[in-house]
Amino acid sequence: MIIIVGRSLQTIERNCLDVLQDLTLFGELAAEVRHTRGATTVETLRRVVHLVGATDARAEGRLSGMTAAHAYADEVTLLPPAFFRQLLEHLSALRQHGAVVAQPPLTRQPLRMPNPPSSR
Repeated sequence: MIIIVGRSLQTIERNCLDVLQDLTLFGELAAEVRHTRGATTVETLRRVVHLVGATDARAEGRLSGMTAAHAYADEVTLLPPAFFRQLLEHLSALRQHGAVVAQPPLTRQPLRMPNPPSSR
């Protein structure tokens, strides 16, 4: 599963999906991004991507039961910290291999998440 999270569904649509559907930026690939305004999924390159708005800590419940392979967080610094921690818990790639989470560009230093202990 792939998810995109942001402050609200509308900000995800404006900041991410509108850009991906821009013909001047992505040419023919823009047609591969199919989304109906207000829907919580988008189909891109024949993959279903789930959209999750996180306006407050109660949004954590929207992640319940999900195991995501990949996630993109729009304006990550605006997400509630409890929601972001919960997002990291639901990323299977993070649990299996560790990950690099990029911090805002001003720091230029990635935040390295430690690899999980190996199971024996």
